[in-house]
Formats: sequence, C-alpha cells, structure tokens
Amino acid sequence: MKRSFRIIAALAAFILILAFTAAVPKFYVREIPAQYRLAILMYHHVVKDGEPVSSISVTEEKFENDLKYISESGYITLLPSDLAALAQTDGARLPEKAVMITFDDGYRSNYELAFPLLQKYGCKASIALITANIDAGMDFFLSWDMCRVMADSGLVEIGSHTHDLHNPEHGGELVPEGPNGIQPHEGEDPGAYRGRLAADLGLSRDRIYAETGRMPVFFAYPYGATNKKGNTVVDSIFPVSVTTMPAYTDFRSGTARMPRFGIRQDTDLSVVLR
Repeated sequence: MKRSFRIIAALAAFILILAFTAAVPKFYVREIPAQYRLAILMYHHVVKDGEPVSSISVTEEKFENDLKYISESGYITLLPSDLAALAQTDGARLPEKAVMITFDDGYRSNYELAFPLLQKYGCKASIALITANIDAGMDFFLSWDMCRVMADSGLVEIGSHTHDLHNPEHGGELVPEGPNGIQPHEGEDPGAYRGRLAADLGLSRDRIYAETGRMPVFFAYPYGATNKKGNTVVDSIFPVSVTTMPAYTDFRSGTARMPRFGIRQDTDLSVVLR
C-alpha cells in the first residue's frame, strides 16, 4: 500500500526541476559543431488527449506532434547503445541532426500510448526503469512483458533509474535538502555507500538483463542528482548516463552525465531543436 503512494509523489517530484528546464534552451545554447551536437529529450508520462497534464506529462497529441516534427525535419533518433558503440570508435561523429528520446520511471503509458506512436513514426527511445516498481507489479507502471515487447521491437531500449533508490523513504518525493537518488546518507561510510549503490545498480542491471535478454547500458540519475564518489560506481556499470541539466550534449565530452531538455506540454520542440 505504501508503495502505491509513490505514483502521485513521483509525478510531483520533478516539478521544481522541470519548472527550471522549461525556461531553456535559449539561455543554454552552446555552439557545438553539428557532427558532435546531440539533443537529449526527457519525457515521463503520456496521457490521453483531453486529460489533465502535469509538469511531467504530455498528451498523446503533443507527443505525436513532437515525433512528427522530429521525423519530418530529418532528425535521426539514437539509442544509448548507439552512443556507447560510437564512443568506442576513434574519431567517431554523430549523424547530423542527432536526437535521443528518453523516458524516466517506466510508466505504463510509455507502452500503451507512447510506443504505438514510436512505431508509427519509426522513432527510437529509451526508458529508464525503477525496477523495484516493475518487480512489485504496480498497475501504473510497466510490466516486464511490456518491456520485452518494446525491447524486441528494436525501437526501445530499457535502462535503469536505479532499482529502489528513487527516494522510497520519502514516498518518491524530491527532498530539497537532500540526499536524493544515488547520493549518500549523512554520515554514511564511503565504503558502505559505494557498496550499497553498487548493489542497487547491479540488481537493476541484472533484473533488466534477466527479463529482456539485453544488457542495459543506460542510466538516468534520479532527480538529476549526482555525487563524485557515486559517479564512479555508475560509470563502472553503465557507460551511458544522463542528468536533468538543460543543455545540448557535446559528444566529444563523452557519454557520462549528459544533459537533457525536459519536455512539457507547453514546450515548443522547434525551439529546442534549432
């Protein structure tokens, strides 16, 4: 019962973050050569047309319009594994007009509403799961069967949003004073902290691999909260990771802790992808 309250809490957790990201990108544009410039888009939940939207949800029509714009404007959607493979190649460059679509948390709407639209437009996306929620069989979240169908399509890659470090002790809510997500508890022994984090992320990776047959390479930091010691653990398990800092990614800087643009109902994608 207690875990069920995470649904509402998780939907509210990103209000502070996305309220900030809505004001970009014009204040955060960096001049990056086209062959190294990547726009990463962050979605969460999709609702049916006519239903109320929150700061982390968009309607079916909005998401379809975004995909239509991406497709008709000649953008190439990449998966985390594409970036991981390119990063291993000397002198690698991105396709011109490269974009990566990401979803956080693993809401059921990603399968029921977003996935058919990805199929319609031939666009690729990654979904970062809180795997404990999937294992618990929570109705609002994806099932492993849904994850398998999407992964088998070749259009969707399943990644990690931790196993159970999305502030479960606070009902999934963002804690302004911290710690949040992968960050250590106050006074926590550094060695114990790294061991706790490695155990959680390793379990998340292993559950995804066991259920989908594909080793995940992608990690989305809960709340975008990082930690210097924790980052080394993340990097040892997931070669591709993203935060919530609104900016374009310079592929020459690597594939760890890449920034993303939070997409809301009122976000004009033509302004982001300019």
